[in-house]
Amino acid sequence: MPSLRDIKKRITSVQSTKQITRTMEMVATAKIRRATERITAATPYSDSMMEMLRGVAERATTLEHPLLKVHEEEKSVLVIAIVSDRGLAGGFNSNVLRAVDHIVSVNRAAGKEVKLIACGKKAIAYFNYRKLNPVMIFRDLSADPTVEEARQIADYAIDAYSKSEIDEVVVVYNHARNAADQDVMQEQILPIETQNLANASEESSPSANFEFEPSAEAVLTQ
Repeated sequence: MPSLRDIKKRITSVQSTKQITRTMEMVATAKIRRATERITAATPYSDSMMEMLRGVAERATTLEHPLLKVHEEEKSVLVIAIVSDRGLAGGFNSNVLRAVDHIVSVNRAAGKEVKLIACGKKAIAYFNYRKLNPVMIFRDLSADPTVEEARQIADYAIDAYSKSEIDEVVVVYNHARNAADQDVMQEQILPIETQNLANASEESSPSANFEFEPSAEAVLTQ
């Protein structure tokens, strides 16, 4: 039977753990609030870019561009996995990585090569453990992603797709529905699905009538 001293030590230990956990919770809450504010501030820009893409899509039937071209034979797929650098996040990382696992299995079963880009330490460790070597890795940027990081990924994907080294690009990430719930999103980035964009434009409220300068082709290229 434990002595009174042992019981007091145990109580002190539990209280210390409680204080540490409470501090972690406060820090996490502050980070979530800042991240939510950034998402809210960026949403109008994202919506405006999508609206402009829809405007381009309405003219896509007359455009010739390598990123609009669907390759006749799909032999290689690029999957971009976006997770965090740290754990203790419930299913935040594991749900995305399970989705990526499924994509890899399905495409390999179909005889396709799968290339990976890992954004976040958890994705890097996960793929290395499974002997999957990503073509690009990014660490220590999940809390503060940069434009340069996005540009590197975009440049690689565009160049490889234009050269027919890859035939499809898919990004898998979490979309924050609210502070507590995330939805795993799987989006095809290339080839650009102009038909879906055009359909979305028809279903949404009337958009502005864009005039492209110098041309719709030049805007799409940029």
